[in-house]
Amino acid sequence: SKENSKLDEEQVFQAARNYVIATYQKIALTKYIPSLLGDYMGGYPGYNASVDPSIDEYFAAITYRYGHSEQPNVIRLADKDFLPTSQDPIFMRDAYRRDPQKMVELAGGIEKFIRGAIIQPTKPFDYSFDHDLNFYSKATSMVDVQRARDVGIPPYNQVRRNLGLDPIGSIQELVE
Repeated sequence: SKENSKLDEEQVFQAARNYVIATYQKIALTKYIPSLLGDYMGGYPGYNASVDPSIDEYFAAITYRYGHSEQPNVIRLADKDFLPTSQDPIFMRDAYRRDPQKMVELAGGIEKFIRGAIIQPTKPFDYSFDHDLNFYSKATSMVDVQRARDVGIPPYNQVRRNLGLDPIGSIQELVE
């Protein structure tokens, strides 16, 4: 608001919100998506009115659960030199039992958590959930299955058939 005193609080908020969203989108497009799908997708070609920007229920129900597979089993804490602190790491099972505000206060501020997130590699996508995520956070994988059922996501083998793939007959086939 100091840069443009003609803006009211709501306009300042909306401008800041737009900046944060744009920054997030840039990171997702140039860093995260290529780490999952490969090559950078290229520059924005401009608005195309014929493109439907919506996502369907199926896609949302499935892909929003995807991130739970990447959940690590520890929270990293790093100092100003991005080195582990004496409190590093905090196991997720311990984090679920603690008050988040108290954890931040005991660590000496949120900065250590942010730096820890920067140095922590993403857990590779796989078909597993960290034990702590299920046991200490109210059975997340079971909640995910229930959410899929709530919106009518068919069983895994039916989805495979719908995509022209052969159904699997065992868990072993799934992990191969």
